[in-house]
Amino acid sequence: MTTVIASMIPQKEIADLYWARWNCELDIRSIKHSLHMNVLRCKTSEMVRKEIWCHTLAWNLLRGTMVESAKRNEVLPRQLSVSGAMQAIESFTLAMMAIEGGQTLYDAMLTTVSADRVGNRPSRLEPRLKKSRPAWVHQMRAPRNSYHRRLASQAVRP
Repeated sequence: MTTVIASMIPQKEIADLYWARWNCELDIRSIKHSLHMNVLRCKTSEMVRKEIWCHTLAWNLLRGTMVESAKRNEVLPRQLSVSGAMQAIESFTLAMMAIEGGQTLYDAMLTTVSADRVGNRPSRLEPRLKKSRPAWVHQMRAPRNSYHRRLASQAVRP
């Protein structure tokens, strides 16, 4: 087994590898946020696995549409907005299902998807802070019937 000496690897290659890794982390966060995967709703491990696969399928379909739109409009897929693409697809879905001229609407949808672009933010510094807050301030820490008994005993009787 050979060891890699740090001086043998060009700094530019290390920097490029770091930014590629950073984009992977941003993509995972984007998937979780865009598809509302911050909380998985299934109870069993089998259903959680299915839920994750369904989210993955939806994400791949969305990104495939964005890639097709980027190719037709000569932009990079990473320059397109995920939320903008989701909104465009949702707004065209009913019309595409109702009308026979699907190709014309499909072309219009791809043009709309490529119109919403992400701003250029090179070397952006973003602090790693949690913005979201817990949804439930008061969590239940005892059986529900004990809460009912306590509330009933505290109730004012006429």
